[in-house]
Amino acid sequence: MIDRNSLPQILENPPFISPSPDYYPLDNQSKLFFFPDPMLDLIHVNVSIKAGSLFDTKKYIAIALFNFLKESSPDYPLDKMDNFLDFYGASWNTTVNLENVIIEWIVPKSNCEIVLPILFNTLLYPRFDENSFDNFKEQKIKDFEYNSRKFAYRATQLMFSTLFTENSPLATLLTPYYINSLSISDLYDFHNFTVYSQRVKVFVCGNYNDKIKNILISSLQKLSLSYAPITFTSHCYTGAPKSIFEDREKPLQSSVIMCKNLFDYNDPDRRDFYFLSTLLGGYFGSRLMQNLREKNGYTYGISNGISYYGNNSFYYIESDFAVEKTKSAVEACYDEMLNLQQTFVSEEEIDVVKRYIEGSLLRKSDGVISFMKYFSFLENFGNDENETVEMFNSINNISKEKIFTLANRYLKSNSFSLVVVGKYE
Repeated sequence: MIDRNSLPQILENPPFISPSPDYYPLDNQSKLFFFPDPMLDLIHVNVSIKAGSLFDTKKYIAIALFNFLKESSPDYPLDKMDNFLDFYGASWNTTVNLENVIIEWIVPKSNCEIVLPILFNTLLYPRFDENSFDNFKEQKIKDFEYNSRKFAYRATQLMFSTLFTENSPLATLLTPYYINSLSISDLYDFHNFTVYSQRVKVFVCGNYNDKIKNILISSLQKLSLSYAPITFTSHCYTGAPKSIFEDREKPLQSSVIMCKNLFDYNDPDRRDFYFLSTLLGGYFGSRLMQNLREKNGYTYGISNGISYYGNNSFYYIESDFAVEKTKSAVEACYDEMLNLQQTFVSEEEIDVVKRYIEGSLLRKSDGVISFMKYFSFLENFGNDENETVEMFNSINNISKEKIFTLANRYLKSNSFSLVVVGKYE
C-alpha cells in the first residue's frame, strides 16, 4: 500500500537523447523525412508548404486555396472526395499558419497504395469548380460573420493590425468583401505561385514500407523547380506602440491582448526568453495566473505565447476580463512585468519553472507523431533534433540575473501595444 504520509521519491531526469529521422533529399530540392515506428500502421503524412497568410497576394487567398483544395481533386470532384476518404479510413486536415500551410493526411498502411497517389494528385493538379467555390465562399462568409461576434476573434484580427505595416495583408482587417472577391483564377495563380519543390517538405511517420516510400518519392519528384525568391510582402511595424479600443454595446467581458514584435527564432536570447515567458504567463502556476486568477479573480485564465515566422516573431499576452475589472487587470499585468524588472526571482521559483519546461520538452518527444510535428517546426528554422538538448542545457543554466536582464530588455510596459474589444474601464 502507498504511504501517503511521506513524499514520493523524486528522480533526476536521465540525459536526453534526441531521436533522428531518416532524411531523403530529392533532386528537385524538396525535402522528405521519415520517422519509422513498427507499431504504427496508421501512416501519418504531414505536407508543409511555405505558403501561409504572409504570402497572400490577395487578402485571404492562402486560407481559401488550401481549405478548398480537398474539394478540388481531379479524380474525385466536388463532394465525392469525403466519401473516398471515409471508404478507405483516411483523413485530410489543413492548417494555414502565418508562414506555413500544414496538410495532414492519415491513411491506413494497407490503403496507402490506393489513397496516397489520389491525395498527391489533388495537391499537385487541382481542378477548381466555380459553383463549388461560390458555395465555399458563402459558407466562409457566414463563418466570418459568426466569428466576428466573438470578442477574442476580433481582438486577434486587431492585434495583427498593430504588428504589421499597412502594406501587409495581415494588417488589413478581413471583411466579406475580400472573401467574395476571390475568383477561380486567383486560386490557380496562387497555387502556381506557391506549390513548387523548394517550398514543400514532407514528414512521414509510421510502419511504412518500400512501396509507400517509393510512392512518396515519385509524387514529390513531380513538383517543378522555381528560381523565384521565397519572400513575403508582410513587414513588421516598427513605430510607436498602438492602443486600440473597440467598444461593444453592453458587454459582459472584454477581450484583451498585449503584444509586441520580437526577435527571430535563432536569436541568442530566444531560449532564455522562453523561460522568462513561461515564468510570467506560460503555465497554470505562472505569476500572471497567481495574480489575476487566484489573488484578484479578474479572469478564469490568462496565457502568453510567442509566434515565430521568417526572421521575426511576436510576443503576446491574452485573456478575457469582466468589463468593470478590465483596466485593473491590464495594470496588474504590467505590475507583474515591473516586478520582474525590479526584483530577482527566487531559486525555488526558478526550479519549479525548470521542472515544468523539462516536462514540456519531454512530451514533445514522447511519441513518434508528436516528435515528427515538433521536428517539422524546428526544421523550418534550420534547426534539428539537437534543439531539445540545447533547450535542456539552456534552462539548466538559467540564472536570476539573466531573468532580470531579459525582463528589463523585453518587458517594458511602454513597448507593448494594447488591444481591447469590449470596454476599457
